[in-house]
Amino acid sequence: MNKKLVSIIVRTKNEERWISAALQAVFSQTYPNFEVILVDNLSNDRTLEKAKKFDVRVVSIEDFLPGKAINLGIRQSKGEYVVCLSGHCIPVDDKWLETLVNTLEEDANFAGVYGRQQPLSYSSDLDKRDLIITFGLDRRIQHKDPFFHNANSILRRSIWDQIPFDEAATNIEDRIWASAVLKKGLKIVYDPDASVYHYHGIHHGRDLGRAKKIVKILETLESKTLRNPGKSEVRKVAAVIPVRGSDLEVFAGRPLLEYSIRSSCASKLVDQTVVVSEDAKALELARQLGADICLERPAELSFDYRDITDTLVFADAALAAKGLAPDVVVYLSVNSPFRRKQLIDSMLQKMFENNYDSIHAAFPENRTCWIEQNGELVLVGEEFVPAKYRDPLYISLSGLATCVHSDVLRSGTRLGKNVGLFQVDDSISLMDIKKIPNKEIAGNLMSAWDKEFG
Repeated sequence: MNKKLVSIIVRTKNEERWISAALQAVFSQTYPNFEVILVDNLSNDRTLEKAKKFDVRVVSIEDFLPGKAINLGIRQSKGEYVVCLSGHCIPVDDKWLETLVNTLEEDANFAGVYGRQQPLSYSSDLDKRDLIITFGLDRRIQHKDPFFHNANSILRRSIWDQIPFDEAATNIEDRIWASAVLKKGLKIVYDPDASVYHYHGIHHGRDLGRAKKIVKILETLESKTLRNPGKSEVRKVAAVIPVRGSDLEVFAGRPLLEYSIRSSCASKLVDQTVVVSEDAKALELARQLGADICLERPAELSFDYRDITDTLVFADAALAAKGLAPDVVVYLSVNSPFRRKQLIDSMLQKMFENNYDSIHAAFPENRTCWIEQNGELVLVGEEFVPAKYRDPLYISLSGLATCVHSDVLRSGTRLGKNVGLFQVDDSISLMDIKKIPNKEIAGNLMSAWDKEFG
């Protein structure tokens, strides 16, 4: 039996963090006969670059309105059925499309079907509350209720030919459409088995304190609802190791550079080990030590007054020019070689699970600290409190490992709005090996560390 062609309309606007995961899930579906039309609202990030790695047709829209964008995509499509999917929604399983189609085909009076939307583990409490309450586990057929949601839906093209989406509506174009089809005696179906992960909520934020209380109860009752979809495998990770000529020193019988390259290559989540240097000898050594890519850095980026962020931005752009644009950049300094084996992967996993813009290795400091302000010393934190009871300050160990999404990096910062810390408890990790005054002692320390954790 021939399967009807389904046209999947995906709307995007700067969705580079989500689009690869969304499209990978779409192209993994068991239902075989579909096309994908991506309607993009002038994305200025890497959304299109990532999307074009899949078999999609791209249509641009400048003056975005939701109904107008969907209608534009449908007009460019050929399918008898039309699926609407937001660019940041990820189908939960490979039966998602098949479920939507099968449900729609149960009854000729079913005009459209919309599916469940599940929050991610790191969605906000407001979003978790709204999604869990709105998209329950019971299937329902709607005769009067016009609720419909185009983040995850399917409809008959023949119905759309009669009733297209309202192109003037600034929002709820889906409800307007559903209301019109219900008035014609047709039906809308909610099928929770056709589910997607949706990071964003569907309502405006309200009382956060009340939302947290509700979510706590909902999480207890529906623990299976709140999951991390485990999509880290579609994120491309590049570890970037900047090197100067002076970084070619040998410690414990090995070039200092080798320790950072080895840490990167040992990671299960890092796809590319990239060494950046203006020094030809350093780049040649990096190749011999197993670096995947060696980039010649412009001399002006190596000046000591230039922040390392400039080098990371350069590396990100250079990789993109080679068609190897990373989703995440991991900064590793050769001067901070004291990394445990699982450090990088543990940091990346925590970053993905919590959707951090960046995550930084950090050491908790409970001892008394001061800062100097206007020539005077100012105590930081609590006075006369025993160290073990004092709230710690956190010392950044950025060179040990810093992980940052490339879209954040391109804005000129290694931070972003949602910053995470990864606590490192061994004080040896604080050490800059070149600041250890005796090179023999530094080498012995490196040898002992390497034997224990290398």
